[in-house]
Amino acid sequence: IRLLKDNLQDSQFSARYQHLLAALLCCVGRALRDEFDRQCWLVSILTQVAQKVRDATPSSRQVRKTLQSLDEMKQFFSVNSCCRLPLNPALFVSGINIQSCSFFNSNAVPLKLSFQNLDPRGDNINVIFKSGDDLRQDMLTLQMIRIMNKIWIQEGLDMRMVIFKCFSTGRGRGMVEMIPHSDTLRKIQVEHGVTGSFKDRTLADWLQKHNPTDEQYDKVTRPAHLKAFTLNRKLN
Repeated sequence: IRLLKDNLQDSQFSARYQHLLAALLCCVGRALRDEFDRQCWLVSILTQVAQKVRDATPSSRQVRKTLQSLDEMKQFFSVNSCCRLPLNPALFVSGINIQSCSFFNSNAVPLKLSFQNLDPRGDNINVIFKSGDDLRQDMLTLQMIRIMNKIWIQEGLDMRMVIFKCFSTGRGRGMVEMIPHSDTLRKIQVEHGVTGSFKDRTLADWLQKHNPTDEQYDKVTRPAHLKAFTLNRKLN
């Protein structure tokens, strides 16, 4: 809904988007329309918070101010007992753990959010909310990687891809799934100094550091199909 509304300003395809939006709203029932409204409200609050953090100077950015900006989320969940997460509609969130939220010190200053899972047995749902980046490009890239990964697996080539979810909730904003127990490429490159991103051995050295033995290093760097091939050659 939000993407269709944003694209109504498109001079070339505005009329087509209007027809699509009208058809969608006519087909869905009242319950689903209410759900769309809740999700749009949620995204609107997060967009305002992200913009406040981005507009602040680097020296004045503080986690405490970010937490204060998220207080409006309490009002949202006091009105709505739960809401589907736009990133994954199968997940229901019933609140936000404000003390566990913060932001990343990158150019877009994305928010790190921790939502309470409606399922009492489920873990908190951690996502990244970005404002100022066109995540439609990321969605297309990940879609192509997902398709390629299916083809590789069908051909017996398991590259052990971890494909995270990414969803654009409007022009220049969206949500990204957080992969637990992982480090960003930037953090790895910084360990090798300012020129770390230009060095060929940066990732290899990082993997060697966390997998010191030859067996461990071989396990994380050699795809499954190559291991099977090597094992078959040894057996034969």
